Amino acid sequence: MGIISCAADDYSIGYVLTHLRAHCAEELARTRESDDARLVFDQIEDLAPHAILRMALFASEGPVEPIAIAMVYKVSSAVALFQSFSTTRWPLIAAEFVRWFRRVVVPELEHHKIRMAETHVLVTDEFSERWLRAMGMESSGPPEPRGLGGELYQRVVWINRKMEADHVRHRQGVLASIHRAGHRRPGGRGDPASGR
Repeated sequence: MGIISCAADDYSIGYVLTHLRAHCAEELARTRESDDARLVFDQIEDLAPHAILRMALFASEGPVEPIAIAMVYKVSSAVALFQSFSTTRWPLIAAEFVRWFRRVVVPELEHHKIRMAETHVLVTDEFSERWLRAMGMESSGPPEPRGLGGELYQRVVWINRKMEADHVRHRQGVLASIHRAGHRRPGGRGDPASGR
């Protein structure tokens, strides 16, 4: 089953937040004094001006209601925050979500020259390193007690490998130009072919 995605409107956001699957509801509840969906909705709206994308996700077959919302917010010139919430019908699109993330979200991150996107995931039995790696994400550091009751959350990051590769190629090109110009490395003899 595929995913149909479109810009998330108030209805989509409100519907998902009031039909959260257990993991998402717990993830929210552990970091907030109130689990009022309206407060979360207001927080999402407050972040709207910083959004790179805000998408509602539907199954290509089956229910007509949205199954998930996914949002990316720019928090600095090169860093973004990724956030997603899903309903009890999440299993209908869970497998396809990985491909959707790579096909839709990653190109947007690259287009906006984001070097790193991050999120924090509540550590439960549902936490899956393998699933995250399939999306090109990875854990960063040990889990941290970010919950109100000390519940552990894992920081997960996506790194823009293209920008890293471009930076390395640029640096290598600059070093090669310096060597061609005859500038010497400290302790070297000014001959790039010498390897010193």
